[in-house]
Amino acid sequence: MKSMKRKPWVVLTFVAALCLSLFSPANAQLVGDDAGAQDTLVLDSPESARQNTSYAWQGFPLTAKTPEETFILVSKEVPKEVRPGVEYSYKIMVTNNAAFQIDNVVLTERLPSNFQFAKSSPEAEVRGNFLRFEFQALAPRQVEVITISGSTPGPGMVSHLNDTDLKFAIGPLTNITSVVQPQLGLIAETPETAILRDPIPMKLTFRNAGSAPVYDARLAQVLPNGLLTDQSADRFELNVGTLYPGDIKVFDMALRSTAVGDYQLDLLATARDGVTASAMVELSVVKPELTISSNVPAMRFVGNNISSEISVQNVGDGQARNTVITQYLAADTGFVNANEGGVLQNNTVVWNVGTLNPGETKTVTSRVSTKNIMTVRTSAIAEAHQADSVETVMITDVQGVSALKVNMGDINDPVPVGDNEVYFIRVTNQGSLNATGIRLKAILEDAMEFVSSTGPSEPTVEGNTVVFSRVPTLAPNAVAEWRVVIKARKAGDVRFTAVIDSDQLTEAVESTESTNFYN
Repeated sequence: MKSMKRKPWVVLTFVAALCLSLFSPANAQLVGDDAGAQDTLVLDSPESARQNTSYAWQGFPLTAKTPEETFILVSKEVPKEVRPGVEYSYKIMVTNNAAFQIDNVVLTERLPSNFQFAKSSPEAEVRGNFLRFEFQALAPRQVEVITISGSTPGPGMVSHLNDTDLKFAIGPLTNITSVVQPQLGLIAETPETAILRDPIPMKLTFRNAGSAPVYDARLAQVLPNGLLTDQSADRFELNVGTLYPGDIKVFDMALRSTAVGDYQLDLLATARDGVTASAMVELSVVKPELTISSNVPAMRFVGNNISSEISVQNVGDGQARNTVITQYLAADTGFVNANEGGVLQNNTVVWNVGTLNPGETKTVTSRVSTKNIMTVRTSAIAEAHQADSVETVMITDVQGVSALKVNMGDINDPVPVGDNEVYFIRVTNQGSLNATGIRLKAILEDAMEFVSSTGPSEPTVEGNTVVFSRVPTLAPNAVAEWRVVIKARKAGDVRFTAVIDSDQLTEAVESTESTNFYN
């Protein structure tokens, strides 16, 4: 790039030969040093004629035919008539008609010999019969007006011929050679951490911060083991092209990882004329890793609820996003409830846990009911984004229980001595398991005498005790009922006692009924 640089001034000098004569009607003789001049250019404009003035001009270049064609114009206006001894003024106008500034303008005015100088505006430097005016600069279209005042001693003519000398500089003529240099910059941006197998966004910004174009910029990069492009390539190349000063080009791309670890990418962009730019990227590839554990009771009875507690922990070094725990319920169980927003979906309970940070644990619980003797086997699976799923199995043994309920009473209370009383003994299995080996013992007082019985087993009288043979099986909700007939032998408040035991009972069930025997 080339620009202008200042050099010494080039000074042009020309003499503006302006002839303006001042006539007096009282005496028409020529007064002055140049009285013999004949080829003087005197122009009267309409305006100057109205104002009783004479106008003349000269300019540069000298070939200009009109004032408008000049770069610098010197014009003069003087009165056509004045009175002797009376001070009058005339004007010199210096005009810059050029489109550029003109510097160091110097105008020298030679005064006529019969003109007595009095003053000037601006103030002149007086050198004998010469007035010197200096102007540091004339801007384009600027006009400087010089007013010179004085008088003439007597009638005659004052001649202003060849009395103006103008010097000026047309300005610097300078060539400047600019020293320019391209400056290629490269910025590489990636996240500090990335999840294994997830896309890894990478933004590459190329910028020319210099003062000259960067040509044929490109970036060729071989990726370290464990990183690939999103097209599964182990290298990539970018053709950046030309960057003019201030240009910025941005490239967005994606990488993916095949192994966890810390990676460093040393990027080097090159361009024509040995221009280079470098950037470094440090990236950690991490992976979430789940573990799962569970806790359930080893045994429950039919009808009891089974509570399951499931704990999931992220033991990896990456976030486990979109973590979901799913519990698969066993058949023939009924869902009761679940905490932490667990929702029943078909025969599964689902918890949307969200994100588990490294080291974080989430525990959820559920409850189911049982109706049968069975082994309840459930499983739970935990899954998360880019984490391997994990599973736990829960087993609870649901057992039955025989629960015998004994109801007993008499029929004919009170009973006269000599008559019979009937006692009923009703045994109900309220449990969920068959009761086996059910046996009834009836214990009589001395005022009682066994007569007969009916029921599911046969009696054996052993003194005051009647022992019935065992009933092999009593199913859940089934009823075994005995009726025992006793004769009243003696008056009194007597007691009939029934004792029930079974294979499942660790302690017999005893029940007593009182009866009033009277005479």
